Amino acid sequence: MYNYFPDAKYYGTTDIGTPAVFVRDPELIKDVLVKEFEHFHDHRGFVDEKLDPLFSKNIFFLRGDRWREMRNTLSPSFTASKMKIMFDLISKCSNEFVNHLVDHPELCGAIETKQIFRRYTTDVIATAAFGISVNS
Repeated sequence: MYNYFPDAKYYGTTDIGTPAVFVRDPELIKDVLVKEFEHFHDHRGFVDEKLDPLFSKNIFFLRGDRWREMRNTLSPSFTASKMKIMFDLISKCSNEFVNHLVDHPELCGAIETKQIFRRYTTDVIATAAFGISVNS
């Protein structure tokens, strides 16, 4: 459906009888998610909390008051200035990750990607969220 309306800012359809709106325009998306979020906090459920209790707590799957509380908690962490600082910290972690691989060519033959990216993710979260360098 998305590709049938390449010039539309948004379009509507129904999903098994339920109305649905698809927004394509970046400025309109920003308006919906940032400026007018109070009016767009509910959406259809994607994850059943009984089937996946952990994943269902993701902000993208929350609804109503639970979504509003989580958004109000997280929003101050994602201002433009804080995102710039986090970008710089994440870039530093990325450079250290690449330099580690360059300094240890023996690791590049066969890499256990799950393990090495778990360590990278730990470094990024520790640095961006807590301001500490763990060099895992």
